[in-house]
Formats: sequence, structure tokens, C-alpha cells
Amino acid sequence: EANDVIVLAHTRSSAPVAYEVATRLGLPLELFDHGSHVADKTVLLIDDGDDARGMVRSISELRERAAVMVVAATAVASPAVYTMLRTAADHVSCILSPQHIYSVQAWFADFEPPNDEEIQQLLAAAAQNLLLLRRSNFLTSGVDT
Repeated sequence: EANDVIVLAHTRSSAPVAYEVATRLGLPLELFDHGSHVADKTVLLIDDGDDARGMVRSISELRERAAVMVVAATAVASPAVYTMLRTAADHVSCILSPQHIYSVQAWFADFEPPNDEEIQQLLAAAAQNLLLLRRSNFLTSGVDT
């Protein structure tokens, strides 16, 4: 059920990528922190690739906090990090896994991390999108076609 799934931006720089995932899937978006409520939820942990290695530690923490399932998604990861993620997470999605990564930023056209205001705007926009989607579903759920 959708209420049991949450999208977490692994790092602050991952917020724009996580926003896109959350809004396209109609799911709630939060920044990963020690206060995120993940018990009994499926967690989509999204990273832009800048801290894909750190996702392994975060996945362990999510499991300790009783997440039902953890899906790790990253834009870029080396084959070694991808293997580590596959071992730690229930499912992994990785767009690029080049043999040599000298700089994750090299794989992005724009890798400027969002500032605090931009992150708050992304979180608010995702929440607004989710509210509108749920209202729309509620209003049309009783309509016979």
C-alpha cells in the first residue's frame, strides 16, 4: 500500500533526484535523518551517487529502525559499491556503473547542491503534490465509470 512507502533523500545533494522520484510515484518525501519514521515501511533511499558508499551504513540503520524493505537507488556507483549495495539492500537501482569514477560530479550537467531554502521548497512541493494526488484519488474513487 502507498501509505507504507516513503522516499528518503540520502543526502542534501540527493534531494532534487529524490523529489523527482517521489512526485512521479506519488509518494511522501523526507530527508534521511535519525528522526525519519521508517518502522513498518518500505523505504526508497535515493542518492545522487556522491555518497553511494555511505548508503550501506544508512541501509543498516534503516533495518535497525524496522524498515520492512529497503530499495537503494543511486545515479552513479562503481561496480564495487554497486555490489555492496546489492548485498545490503533488498533491491538496487543504479543508472550508471562505470569501471572508474574519478568524480561523481563529472557525470552530471549541473551538480550544484541545493541550499536550505531550495530543499525546503522541494519538500513543500512534494507534500503539496502528494496532497493534490490524494484529494484527486479520493474525489474520483466513488465515481462509477
